Amino acid sequence: MNRDSNNNNNILDSNTDNTKSEYFKSILNNKYLRTKIFNHVGIIHHKLHQHVGQPMIYRLKSHEIISLKECIIVHRTDLFIKHFDQIYQSIESFHEKIGVDVKSDYFVCCNKKKKRETEREINIEYAVINSILQFSKFNELLFTALKYENKTAFDMMVDRLGGFSDFIWQYSQIWQPTKNSLSILMNHITLFKQSTGFAMELLYCPLTTGDLEMFDQICKDILEPAQKSIRYRYDLQVKLSFKNLINKLNNQQQGNNNNHNNQNNNNNNNNNNNNNNNNNNNQSKYEIIYYMVNKLIGHGLDLRGNLFMDALECDNNQEIIKWIKDSFGTIQEFLGFSGRYFEQIQRYASTETLELIEFQHSKDRISNIDSPEHGNIDFLNYIIPFVENGFHYFGDQLHIALDKGHLEYSKILLKEIQNAGLYLEETRGIIVRPLIILKVNPSIISLDLVEQLALNPYIRLSVKLALTTIKTNQLDILQHILSPLVAQGFTDYGSLIVGALCIEDTTMIEYLLNTYYNEDEEEPTISSIQVTTDNICDMEYQPLEYLYSLGHCSLEISISPSPISYHIKQVPKEPSLEILQLIIKYQPINTIHPWVILKRFGYCDDDIHLLKDVLPTLKSLQFYEKIKKTLIKASKNGLVKTVACLVSNIDSFIDSFTTAIKYKQFKVAKYLTNECMSLVQFHEKEKVEPDPYDFDFMCQPSDKEIWERDQAKILSSFYYITDDQTFESFWNDFKSFSTTNSKLVSQLFTQPPFDTGYYRCHVSRVIDRIILNYSRFYNGPERDQYQMEPLRLSSYNTFVTYYIISKYRHDPQFNQIINFNDFDINQFYINNQFYINNQSIGLIPFDNTIKKNK
Repeated sequence: MNRDSNNNNNILDSNTDNTKSEYFKSILNNKYLRTKIFNHVGIIHHKLHQHVGQPMIYRLKSHEIISLKECIIVHRTDLFIKHFDQIYQSIESFHEKIGVDVKSDYFVCCNKKKKRETEREINIEYAVINSILQFSKFNELLFTALKYENKTAFDMMVDRLGGFSDFIWQYSQIWQPTKNSLSILMNHITLFKQSTGFAMELLYCPLTTGDLEMFDQICKDILEPAQKSIRYRYDLQVKLSFKNLINKLNNQQQGNNNNHNNQNNNNNNNNNNNNNNNNNNNQSKYEIIYYMVNKLIGHGLDLRGNLFMDALECDNNQEIIKWIKDSFGTIQEFLGFSGRYFEQIQRYASTETLELIEFQHSKDRISNIDSPEHGNIDFLNYIIPFVENGFHYFGDQLHIALDKGHLEYSKILLKEIQNAGLYLEETRGIIVRPLIILKVNPSIISLDLVEQLALNPYIRLSVKLALTTIKTNQLDILQHILSPLVAQGFTDYGSLIVGALCIEDTTMIEYLLNTYYNEDEEEPTISSIQVTTDNICDMEYQPLEYLYSLGHCSLEISISPSPISYHIKQVPKEPSLEILQLIIKYQPINTIHPWVILKRFGYCDDDIHLLKDVLPTLKSLQFYEKIKKTLIKASKNGLVKTVACLVSNIDSFIDSFTTAIKYKQFKVAKYLTNECMSLVQFHEKEKVEPDPYDFDFMCQPSDKEIWERDQAKILSSFYYITDDQTFESFWNDFKSFSTTNSKLVSQLFTQPPFDTGYYRCHVSRVIDRIILNYSRFYNGPERDQYQMEPLRLSSYNTFVTYYIISKYRHDPQFNQIINFNDFDINQFYINNQFYINNQSIGLIPFDNTIKKNK
C-alpha cells in the first residue's frame, strides 16, 4: 500500500513537473515575455554587483564579443584561442615596422632617427608606443585571466609572451588572489619579478586558508631568492589577516570536540577518549599559524602585529596573544611592540588580556582614548583608578557613549560622574555645573535610563531628548522628561508637535495637544505651527489629520535651507500625495505655501486651476529647481495637464520630453511634439559685436552650438525607445530639426546613455534603428530638402564604432549613408587595441564580421 502511495505521489509530481515545464516553455516561446524576463534578470545582476567591482558583462552572444578580454569574462575560451594568435601576430608585425619589441620590459623605438614621411605615420607610432607603455602590453589580459581563473588563456599568453616584471605589482591594489588563481600563477612564478611586495600580494590566500603547500612554495620561489635584499623589520600589512584561519581552526576544534563527545556516548569508553583528548591537546591547534609567522620572520617579514590585532578581534584569543608575548626576548621588547596597537587594545581588550599584556597606562593615553565609541567596559574599568579630573573626563565620555548606544558603559560613567561631582563639592568646595544631555541613541532609551539620568544631581535633561522619545513613541518617558521642564516655565511646544506629526501613531500628538493646548480659552495656546518643507516630507497622515480636526491649527510653511556642504550627497526628500491633499483640504488657499500646490501636481493633474493660479508667484529663481523637479515627476507619471502648464522654453521641453521617453509616457511626449515644437526651433539672436578684451565672452558657445547641444540631449533619449514603430514615429517628428542632421545623428553614436559593456544587445538594436531611419530619409526627398550628408564615424565609443564597421561596411544597402572613406579604420583598430577604460582589451580584427541580429 505504501509502495502504491509512493508511486501515485511520483506520478503526481511528474505530472506537476511536466505542467510547469510546459508553462515555462510557453513563456520562453513568447518573445515579449522572454525579453522582459531576461532584461529584469540582467538589471537585478547589475544592481547587485555594480558597487562591488564586478564587471558589467554577464552574457554575450558570440557575435557581440569584440575583444579577447570579453572572451575571458564570458568564459568563451574557444574564441580566445581562435583569435589570440591572429591578434598577437598583427600587433607584433606592426611593432616591428616601427622598431618596438612587444616582449621588452621597456619599449625603445629602434629607428628614432628614421625620417617620417607623413604626419600620419608619426601619429600611428605615437599612439601605439603610448598605449603599450601606459598599459604594460598584455598585463590587463593576464590579470583578467587570473581574476576569472582561466588557466588555458593565462598559460597560452605566458607561453607566447613570457613574464612581465610589473604584472602583479600593477594590480596589487585590486586583486585578491584565490587558491585557483594563485595555483595558475605559481606554475609560471619564475618568469616574474620576485620581490617582497610581490610576495605580500600572494601570501593573502595561504594565510587566510591555511594552505601550507602554497605557503611553502611562495617562500621557496619568491622570498628565499629575494631575501638578501630584505632588511628585517616590522611589516604591518593591512591586507594580510589571520582572522579567517583562526575562526576556521576554532570551528574544526569544535567539530572534533563534538565527535569525541558522540564517541563517548556511543562507546561508553570515557577513559580512553579522555586520554586521546589529552594527547590531542598537547599540540596547539594554532600550530600552523605559529609555523607561518616564524618562517616569515626568518625571511625578514614580521607579521606578529597582524596576528596580534586579529587575536584581539577574535574574542581576545589568550593562547595566541600569550604566544606572541613569549616570542619576544624580553618584556620590554613586547611592551614596545604592543604599544603600537593602543587603538585596537582599547577597542577589544578584555580585563584578562590587559593583565596578560601588562598594559601600561599613561596620562597622555588616557586623555586620548575613544573607548566609548566601542563600549569596551573592561577597558573603562581598568583605567578608572588612574583618571584625574574625572568629572569633565567622564562627562565627555558619557555624551559619546549615550550617542553610540552603549547602555552599560553609560551607567558606569553615571556613577563615576556622581562620585566625581560629590568629591569636587565636598572636598574642594567647587560648585559643579550640571551636564546637559542632548541626545540618547533611540536603541537604548528607556524609562529606567531616563530616571537614572534625572536622579543624578549633576545631569540635566534637555528638550531635544524629548524629541528622541517622541520618535521612539514612548509616552511615559516623554512625560517624565517634560514634567520638570514645564515646572521651570517651558512653553515652546512647537518643535515637539512637529516631531509628533512625523510618527504614524497619534498617541503623542493627542497627549501634547490635550495637555498643553486649551481650546476653551479665547486665544488658543497654539494657532499655527511653524514647519519646513523637510518637515512636510516626514509627516504622517493620521497625526496631521488629528491636528486639523481641532479646527484651530494651521501649518506655517517655510522652505528648508539648502545643505551647507555640497560634497555630501543627500537623497532629496519628497512629500506624500496624501499629506499634500490634506493640507489643501483643510487650510484656506491663501494660507498654503505655493510649494505645497506645486508639489501636489507632480502626482496628479486634476483641479489644474490651482496650479495655474499659483504659477505667477513661482516665477522666481528660488523656485526654478522646484518647478523643474515637479515637471520631471509629472512627466514620469504621465500628467499631460501639468506638463502643459510648466513647459515654457526649450530647457523645460528637454526635461519633460527626455523623462517621458525614458519612462514610456508616450502621451506626454506626443503632446510635446504636437503642441510645443515651436520651442525647439532655432532662433538666431541678433549678433552683438564682441569686446576684443572680453575673453569670457569670446569663450562662450554660439547660439547655434547651444541649440545643437539641446538637440543632442533630445536625440539621446531615443536610446530608451524599444519599439520600432514608436521609434520611427518620433524620428519623423524631429525631421526638420535633428534627425536629418548628419552631425547630430553622428553624435548619437558617440555617447549612448547605457553602458555598452552591459547593455550591448540593446545598444546595437538602437544603432540599427538609427541607421535604418536615417537611410529612409537619406534615400528619399528629405536628402535634397535638408541637404543631408553621410554619417560620420568617431572612435569615441569603441563598441559602437566596431559594431557599425563590422556590420555595415560591406552592406550595399547601408554603406552609402556612412562615410567609411574618411575614417581610418586601421588607426582606430590600433588605438583601441589596448584601450583600458572599457572591455575592448585585445580587439578582435574586423575580418570576423558581426552577424546581423535576427
